[in-house]
Amino acid sequence: MKLSLFLLATTFFWGVAAIFDKLALGKTPPLTGLMVRQFILTGALLFLGLATGRLGNIATLEWRTIILFGLSGICGGALGLLDLLSRSPLRRSIARCTHKCYLSFDNRIFELAYSS
Repeated sequence: MKLSLFLLATTFFWGVAAIFDKLALGKTPPLTGLMVRQFILTGALLFLGLATGRLGNIATLEWRTIILFGLSGICGGALGLLDLLSRSPLRRSIARCTHKCYLSFDNRIFELAYSS
């Protein structure tokens, strides 16, 4: 039951985020919108890390983990979103395909994590 609620919440928030992105892009270039979005997210995560005392956990991570998270952020969080938010039909098609593959992979991780 708890897993179903998390999956439903994730789907809802991803859907709402896409609506906000499309509404905000009216007169804003995609790269500018992406930068604003990431700056606000960085501030919110920094605040959350300080408020919960988990910011220090970053110092305990291995370099391999940091690099992989960085690559994930660059590929999915920057390049993927930039393509998705751009106005090119070809780029939107590629981004949708990539996003579907990512969601499929993400769903598989949930299956593996909660199958036992």
